[in-house]
Amino acid sequence: MPQPANNPRVLVIQDDAVTSWAIERALHNAGYHVETTDCAEEGISRALRHRYDALLVDDYLPDTDGFTLVRLLHAQHIAGAIIMVGSSLYGDQAAMALAAGATHVCTLPFKDEHLLDLLRPATL
Repeated sequence: MPQPANNPRVLVIQDDAVTSWAIERALHNAGYHVETTDCAEEGISRALRHRYDALLVDDYLPDTDGFTLVRLLHAQHIAGAIIMVGSSLYGDQAAMALAAGATHVCTLPFKDEHLLDLLRPATL
């Protein structure tokens, strides 16, 4: 199975500490350089200052919802895959995430391998 090249950078924007830790652990163990934040405002700020190969965006954050955040990231011309992660991303919610500009959706709870499969095309 292909591994990511040159420690690709991933920004995780997730307010649930347990979920954030689980994502960070899975990605770090697979060779990714991972940064985390728990709010949209800081996520946008970091994404404007640094280049990330991918962003993992929570569907609901304290300062906005993930759908709005994805639109804001695109409006700022932030490059990289955007994967929305959340427990409500089924059916209409998943379609809304993709319509907002998410590259993929990943439902919680997630399996490490599924999340890595979503990231690999953006980081090879």
